[in-house]
This record gives sequence, structure tokens and C-alpha cells, in this order.
Amino acid sequence: EISRSIGQAARGSAEISQAVQQMAGNAREVREGASHSAASATELSRLAQDQSALVARFRY
Repeated sequence: EISRSIGQAARGSAEISQAVQQMAGNAREVREGASHSAASATELSRLAQDQSALVARFRY
């Protein structure tokens, strides 16, 4: 009985460890996605400023 309980506890610990590793991987992917989104937003802002400057030259 004790041996069986220890085996179940070990399997439970392994499942928890696997779930934590998966969550860490998911968090890493989310962080990378957020970083790419921020870089894209920065580039889009720069392009908008460039375009605004070009349009301003035609107005004046």
C-alpha cells in the first residue's frame, strides 16, 4: 500500500513538473510575441511620422 502511494505521488509530481515546464514555455512564447508586437508598433509609428513629414512638404 505504501509503495503504491509513493508511486502515485511520484507520478503526480512528474505531471506537475511537466505542467510547470509547459507553462514556462507558453510564457516565453507570449513574451516573444509581445516583444515583436512592440517592435512592429514602433516601426509603424516611425513610418507614420515619415509619411506625415512627406505630406507636410506637399502642403506648404
